[in-house]
Amino acid sequence: HNESPATNFLYTSLIGAAIASVLVATNWQPVASQDIFVFGTFGLLGALGHYFIILAFRLIDASFLAPFTYMQLIFGTLWGYFFFSEIPSYFTFFGSFLIVFSGLFIWFREKRLKTKPRIIKSRL
Repeated sequence: HNESPATNFLYTSLIGAAIASVLVATNWQPVASQDIFVFGTFGLLGALGHYFIILAFRLIDASFLAPFTYMQLIFGTLWGYFFFSEIPSYFTFFGSFLIVFSGLFIWFREKRLKTKPRIIKSRL
């Protein structure tokens, strides 16, 4: 809560850019001039989305926001299919299931621990 959202955004962006630069170096191809607008728009929308997520985590408890992040799996799959005719592999479905199942397990466990009555031992 003490860190500025802009600082958080800068650090995550720089780390992501550094890692992506290393990974793409062997397969780099120049960007066609007609694609620069599309890439710029995707970059801007992605940056705004990331910044708003940082702001949301400052305002609301992470356990409340977690189910909304699972929607990324659904929309990512739909957009991949509709825009790129990409069908997810079994590994993708298995990984998605693992992510959602883990989140639900933690949510139910935390909910149970919060509602479980605590026994306070007397020091007498």
